[in-house]
Amino acid sequence: RGTFTVSNLGMYDITFFTSILNPPQTGILSIGKTVDRPVVREGAIVIRPIVQMSLAVDHRVVDGSVGAMFLQDLKQGLENPGLLL
Repeated sequence: RGTFTVSNLGMYDITFFTSILNPPQTGILSIGKTVDRPVVREGAIVIRPIVQMSLAVDHRVVDGSVGAMFLQDLKQGLENPGLLL
């Protein structure tokens, strides 16, 4: 009967999925498998671990922009762990 759930299917080799909310949940974060991918950093192509996440929120309880800000903060925290201290 939680209000927020984290669902991870990365251990099953799933890179991306979208979970469905079950009442009385307000939100559910879906996390897939981390995969090494090429990205551009400071003008150079480098390999970095990338994870895809999706967030479903009950818009009767939480505005979508609040969910987007949550994902933005989570991304920044994962990219810069020192910010989480």
